Amino acid sequence: MKTILYLATTINGMIAKPDGDSDFVSKEQTEDFLLRCRQAGVVIMGRKTYEIIETLPLKDGLHIVLSHQLIKSDNPTVIFRDQNPQEIIQRRDATGNSGQLRG
Repeated sequence: MKTILYLATTINGMIAKPDGDSDFVSKEQTEDFLLRCRQAGVVIMGRKTYEIIETLPLKDGLHIVLSHQLIKSDNPTVIFRDQNPQEIIQRRDATGNSGQLRG
């Protein structure tokens, strides 16, 4: 299955400011992010990315959050896993879904 890496970075390669803030991401980029999440069958992201976007409407597909902190989400489309991206992709490939990796 096809895997797409989608990552918002600054010109110097940073994905967030030292304090974790990512206010450099525009409204248009956020809308594109949500569109691509809806188009993908599975979205894999890190916990910090999830914490930034958890208030956004993630209702289509499956959203896998990689974290050592296995939190239970009230959103049925979000699950937390203490695995590396390769393990998740191998499992996803076995089910035949497409997916995207997020920062």
